[in-house]
Amino acid sequence: TRVDRWQETWNDFKARPYGYGLGKAGAVAFRYLVNSDVPSAPYSTDGWILKLACETGIYGVITFLFFCCVYFFRFVRQLMKRRKGTHIVIFALFLAVNAQALISNVYDFYPYIGIFWMLMGLTESELEEAP
Repeated sequence: TRVDRWQETWNDFKARPYGYGLGKAGAVAFRYLVNSDVPSAPYSTDGWILKLACETGIYGVITFLFFCCVYFFRFVRQLMKRRKGTHIVIFALFLAVNAQALISNVYDFYPYIGIFWMLMGLTESELEEAP
């Protein structure tokens, strides 16, 4: 069941809190490493944050959350100064995708995630140019 997967993923993370390495968790690890001697977390669950923890370790998760917090607070401050309709939509998308990342592998779906990161980059660029 999914509950078993979450528990197993958590145990994999606790066994190696500094990560297994990129591609050594989730579907890629299941496909290529499940019956090998390479340390991996092939049964990691759908929660992208927990999958990230298994791949990059605690430092990777902290770095990701730090960048999200910086973006979040900069964007909120800019939204208070001037509200543009596109900014509100992009900010709502940012919140929705990150909330969904807690329980699904939303960041692993291509080309969807490319569009998401492009919007984040565009708004960050616009924040830099704003007075």
